[in-house]
Amino acid sequence: MQKFTFQKKPSLIRTLKEPPRKKKKVNWDRIIFLSLLFVGGFFIIRHIYIKVAIIEVEGQVELENLQVEFTDDIRIKKILVKEGDSIVAGDTLFAYTHRLFDDRDASSFSINSQNQWIKKEILNTQKQIANLNSELAFWKNQINNYEEEKAKTLKLILLEVYTQEQLDQVNQRQFLAQQKREVVEQEIGHLYFHLNKLKNEEASMVNLSTGGYNSSFTNSLYISPINGIAGKINVEPNEVCYEKENVLAVHKIDQLSIEAFFPQKYIDRIYTGRIVDIHFPDGTKGKGKIHKFNIATIELPPEFQKKYEPTQRTILVSITPIDADLKKAWKNFYKMDVKVTMPMYEF
Repeated sequence: MQKFTFQKKPSLIRTLKEPPRKKKKVNWDRIIFLSLLFVGGFFIIRHIYIKVAIIEVEGQVELENLQVEFTDDIRIKKILVKEGDSIVAGDTLFAYTHRLFDDRDASSFSINSQNQWIKKEILNTQKQIANLNSELAFWKNQINNYEEEKAKTLKLILLEVYTQEQLDQVNQRQFLAQQKREVVEQEIGHLYFHLNKLKNEEASMVNLSTGGYNSSFTNSLYISPINGIAGKINVEPNEVCYEKENVLAVHKIDQLSIEAFFPQKYIDRIYTGRIVDIHFPDGTKGKGKIHKFNIATIELPPEFQKKYEPTQRTILVSITPIDADLKKAWKNFYKMDVKVTMPMYEF
């Protein structure tokens, strides 16, 4: 049997060690480029989204206030409140003297003729108040009629006889009637204030006609008709306050709102009760709802008006807090500018 022998020589095949692979360098240029591209694209998309899907307008936090003015020149004798003081209806704010009583050397002064004029003015004012009360009763009746009409329209909508358009028309007519009622109520309030002033002057004239011409009856007192907080006082004691000049303001602390200025193109997006977002100067956010808006346009305030552009006319919208607790937070931003935003489309 033949023997096999294996080769005893060393093998010619050898293993080679792979050379170490070089680590890939980080391509910082590509990373920076892609990051900038991502950030730029994000802001462009965000800008387009805000322009197309978000309505953003300017606004100011306001407190309804009573501006104390006179139709004649007066001299302030003594101021009885300080700025920031709480005021209750019936509090005396200041004492003053009418210029008519202060000018004692006027040769043309006639007590009788002045007294007759005051009586005539009192009668005219009372007549105006009576007419406005009749008009106020009419608008209140109209508002009640619109409420009944809304109820009937809602039933017909459920029966698919009417559409939402008919209900919107009724709501619009009711809103206009409510605005008319508010205007009439304000006019009645101003006339009552004027009537009380005339009656005070009439009493002073009666004292003059009886021969008593001293400071005890020439001084008149201004009584606050509302609750509130004393605002800026524009005069000093013994200083003359001329016709139509503001003596002071009484802010109604419960009547807090934001006045927002919407471009006219958004008229179909505005309605009472719509919820909006409020962005305050310190970075905080809040919610509000549209309380009312004026159909008549007003000029955009100068601080919001762009330079070298035609004057814009906007829709003034009043926004109130959705929660009474938010009023305290809003008061800290009185007279400050805020941003008001809301979606362009509702789903």
